[in-house]
Amino acid sequence: LVIVAGRQMAASSPQELIDRVHALQDSQSLIIQEIITESYVALPNQHADEGILWLLHDPKYLRVDHSCHQSKWGAVVNLVEATSPFCSFALFKELEQLIYYYHAPDEKHNAKVYLNHWRKGYSGHYWGEAQYFLLPALDEQRSSILTRNLIKVLQRKFDGYSFDRSGSISGGMIGSKLDRNLAKISDQAWLKIVGNRTLKKDFSGKWDQVDENHALESSVRQFSSSLGKIARRNPERFAQLALSFPDGVDPLYVAAIFDACSATSPDSNMPEKEKLSWRPATVETIEKLFKRFQAGDDRSTAYSFLRLILSRAEETWSDDALQRLIHYAQHHPDPEPGELNVRRLDREDGQYITVDDLLQNSINCVRGTAAQAIAGLLWKQQELIKKLRPAIESLINNPNPVVRMASLEVVLPMLNIDRKQAVEWFRVICCDDLRIAASPYAQRFFNYTIQEYLKELAPIIKNMSVAPFEDVSKAGASEITARWLSYGFFEEELKVCLTGTIPQRRGVADVAAHFLKDTEYSVKCQELLRPLLNDPEKEVRNELHAICHDVDINEQTKPFLIEYIKSQSFREGAGYFVHWLKEKEGSIVFLADIILSLHEAFSLSFKKESENPGTYVSYTISESFSLLLRLYDQATQERNADIVSRTLDVIDALYESRVGVITNLSKAIEQT
Repeated sequence: LVIVAGRQMAASSPQELIDRVHALQDSQSLIIQEIITESYVALPNQHADEGILWLLHDPKYLRVDHSCHQSKWGAVVNLVEATSPFCSFALFKELEQLIYYYHAPDEKHNAKVYLNHWRKGYSGHYWGEAQYFLLPALDEQRSSILTRNLIKVLQRKFDGYSFDRSGSISGGMIGSKLDRNLAKISDQAWLKIVGNRTLKKDFSGKWDQVDENHALESSVRQFSSSLGKIARRNPERFAQLALSFPDGVDPLYVAAIFDACSATSPDSNMPEKEKLSWRPATVETIEKLFKRFQAGDDRSTAYSFLRLILSRAEETWSDDALQRLIHYAQHHPDPEPGELNVRRLDREDGQYITVDDLLQNSINCVRGTAAQAIAGLLWKQQELIKKLRPAIESLINNPNPVVRMASLEVVLPMLNIDRKQAVEWFRVICCDDLRIAASPYAQRFFNYTIQEYLKELAPIIKNMSVAPFEDVSKAGASEITARWLSYGFFEEELKVCLTGTIPQRRGVADVAAHFLKDTEYSVKCQELLRPLLNDPEKEVRNELHAICHDVDINEQTKPFLIEYIKSQSFREGAGYFVHWLKEKEGSIVFLADIILSLHEAFSLSFKKESENPGTYVSYTISESFSLLLRLYDQATQERNADIVSRTLDVIDALYESRVGVITNLSKAIEQT
């Protein structure tokens, strides 16, 4: 009830809720922490920074859920998903770093326990659970490539893993009873295991408790996972064994063998002596498997078959195998009409399905995976276009926008085969749903074709920019900005976007901020960014926090960066700017104008915000002091009397204004 009340207050009187929470921000009560976290999920977008600041205040707030009936990360996942798309870029990066490098308080103890369990043959992981749940909750468009790569690694690491907390007496991470003796199980024993019809498909509610954190169970799902593990160590052996599987074998066992056959190199965690003799399963044996286990509607088998074809796209597959691929693309019932396989937790039925919703579902359905497999084949074997064309046309004309989104993957390799046909197919895919044209796949397509096919593609981009959906309109404005920077296209449309709706201005700001670092476009980007530095909408200003990412500070960019320091956008993203400057190696005397302007802005404009030592502004200013003292020290060594004098003047101004935690500056001076 308190959470419900908190969410109502967050929606109707957010500042009142924020003020009340400040008095409780150091509470040690897990229940209070959970109530605040759950309540902040409902904060309006313009207050998203407060939600992030709550999590940054103390790392323990990343794990506040005391309930035994759901994931302990659930409340924080909801908050991160709700606020990370709208918070300032600087705070986003701080939160991303906090999650990426998070270590649980009990990690050292767990490491000792789990490492011992590994030797006994069952698994447990002392690091990665927080990252597994929380990193995917971050706004994907803002996440770094390191984060996206780690997510993929963790998804593989925890594949088939259970984080179930539904028992207060026993339970924990559920594993297979077979794992501890996998290398000792004979072929005949495996045939008995996969032929056992008495096993439950999924968790049966019965397990053997290994310790307080681990339990082992017997189920088809767990045993098929075990089969997959050992089969990857010797794919040919287990592919041959699968030919003797009994009729009616559970598809999960077949899928495990297909997954093992998709491997083209040994797993990194295999014993070194096994790596030397490891070989992939032969195409001849795999083809026999395809004939032994015919195509059906089972999702697990279909997924594994398609991933196998994609992983080994350079192989020469039989017509029967290709027909199976075509069958899945044309006729498989996944995705079901009007249904989503992947739903965001904060979404309700009937809500607008975003571009990202379509994208996530396009890679998590059978037909979408079929599109990936076809694209993989066409990248490697262009001559297959005739055989695969019926499947491609079926995907392109599918009434489900999720499938049409996936079909864009096929259009990209088609550019190497028949560019004119690729453009025509692209137009067909996007004509009835501009969300598809706003996807990353479409952005790549525009990159390769817009200069040559402007007449055909320009109407799509123009319509995107004026679409009623915010994500589509922003993407359209981004395309217009990018193409104006590169080729001078869309000049009139760019003028409209620059003073247009919030999504249009966000699109312009996003592209211009990221291309500011490119010397070829820097002057043009400054021209676009100047009127947006003090935009009345915070959502627009937030896009500008990326302007200092890898920017080459020179005589061309220095005046603009000083102008940025004096803007409203900087006031909301100063932390990221300070962090960026502190990462500069070597002498920073050449940055003197920027560093001094930065601290002059602190002394003149940040006094009120810095009075509370627990705020983000106060923390940022305190962090910047070392930068100021480093400049003073280096200017002294280089005998630059002018910079030394100006630096001392700025330090005096900071003392007089009593900006930030001024005692930190005093301590820093004493240590130099």
